[in-house]
Amino acid sequence: MRENIFKKMFIPRAPVGAEVASNIITRKAEAKLDYVADTFKAALGPHCTGVERSFLDKTLLFKGLSFIDHLRLRYRVENRFFAVMYDLVANVTIPVRGASAPSGDVRIAAELKGKMFVKDAAFALVSCGEGDAAQADKIMELLGTELIRERILSLDLADIQISYSAGAGEWDIKCRSIIGSTTWNLIPPITQLIKPKQEECVRLVEFYELIASCLA
Repeated sequence: MRENIFKKMFIPRAPVGAEVASNIITRKAEAKLDYVADTFKAALGPHCTGVERSFLDKTLLFKGLSFIDHLRLRYRVENRFFAVMYDLVANVTIPVRGASAPSGDVRIAAELKGKMFVKDAAFALVSCGEGDAAQADKIMELLGTELIRERILSLDLADIQISYSAGAGEWDIKCRSIIGSTTWNLIPPITQLIKPKQEECVRLVEFYELIASCLA
């Protein structure tokens, strides 16, 4: 019982629904995510036409890029001892129609090496239907480019997943980024953001453009 009381006192729960908006710590994280989205918008210049804003969830709208027309940025909340982590998760969805669409679901994930920092990365085919094996092999070959690997390493990206849903008829490209993430610490009581540089914002968008080009 004493341990449960201690946890309630010192470790905020991940708020849900209306409780989120009233939580002062989460509101600070919301302001940090707004800053991240605004930094992306400034970095992309005329290619970013606006930002759709929801709580802890922002979508950048693009024009004039080759393959993607948006980038969704959201915070995934994780409670830790004396801290709350707001991990930045970025993803893009790309509708697919016609002959280029796989007949079934496809899942690809990046295998990363390194404990503190990503030192190497390679993509692995997790699953696909027999009829999509040849197309999946071609995609895997294209994903092996040094340009993609370099951006994974330089941006220290993690949890990179590429999946196709036959039901939705679209690819989903998702990753987690340390850059742009926020941490609230109890001792000392402070909210810290790993601020993205504008060139890092551009390189992340380039990463998604490069991945999308392999799926086209």
